Amino acid sequence: MPDPTKKTYLIIGASRGIGLELTSQLLDKNQFVIATERVSWPEDTSPGLFSLSTTHKNSGNVRILNCDVSKEESVTDFVQSVESLLVEGLIDVAIFNAGILEYPARVSDFSRYAFSHHLQINALGPLQAASLLLANPLLTLRTLVFVSSDSGSASQFLSHEDGFAAYSMSKVALNQGLRHLSYELVRKYENEKSKCPVVLAIHPGEVKTDMASSVNLVWEVPGQISVGESVEGVLRVVEEKGWSREVNGNGGATFWDWNGDRHPW
Repeated sequence: MPDPTKKTYLIIGASRGIGLELTSQLLDKNQFVIATERVSWPEDTSPGLFSLSTTHKNSGNVRILNCDVSKEESVTDFVQSVESLLVEGLIDVAIFNAGILEYPARVSDFSRYAFSHHLQINALGPLQAASLLLANPLLTLRTLVFVSSDSGSASQFLSHEDGFAAYSMSKVALNQGLRHLSYELVRKYENEKSKCPVVLAIHPGEVKTDMASSVNLVWEVPGQISVGESVEGVLRVVEEKGWSREVNGNGGATFWDWNGDRHPW
């Protein structure tokens, strides 16, 4: 008999940092994980992801796929690979974690490439991946989680974040896009409300990741937390706010902090 506690998680952007820790903690919980990275598996895979897939006690629960969200063909091929991999086509939780932070990127020192690159990786790529997964008739998604940022809050502008203009704008675009997506799903499932997927945006906190530590900021970041603590919180939010028999996505997307507090759009 299938284990009712075992779910299928899809993590787009799992080679390091939050994505890698998500994969690790989910394997610790004996969940089935499809993890992606931009490079080819196994020739160029990240050491951390390779280790999880070969030495973790539940390594048989993880599958590694290639997905570069900056390339439309890569995303399309990835969705086909997911379809081929999942016999029943059910993805309980899809986490869109792929992202970049290139610092500094100021409007006053404008680089079209820097702003376009942030928008492509942090907003357009994840939203396209979600769109193609949802459009595949052989796949069913129940909860869609987009790793956002407090920098993406339009109503709680962080004026001290000098050099974050491109990153912040890309996260605002992501948030607006996923909100539109959630209400498009509400309309699609108007006659089947219980099947409407849940859409969540989550700010993971001020996390000490490789990406964050590579940036020499000119201001102090208060309240920094470890990647492990962040991911524990993110998974709690997903468990509490994600799709269930009692909870569906008919109220539209919601924005949460890693600790379970609501975050303002």
